[in-house]
Amino acid sequence: MTSPYQGRIKILDTPEIEDLYGRPRFYPEERTYYFALTPEERDIANSYRTRENRILFILQGRLL
Repeated sequence: MTSPYQGRIKILDTPEIEDLYGRPRFYPEERTYYFALTPEERDIANSYRTRENRILFILQGRLL
């Protein structure tokens, strides 16, 4: 069986592809820096009634 990628130019190695498209790896300090909520954000998140809405609020603020 032949590979579907046979004959294509290989620009990136597997580790380079992983660096570009893999999940990021954060150190604990980086997690705190990037994902901690400010007191104002925490107050807004806590104003939502359901856990699902609080989670969606946090994700929208971090991913948009």
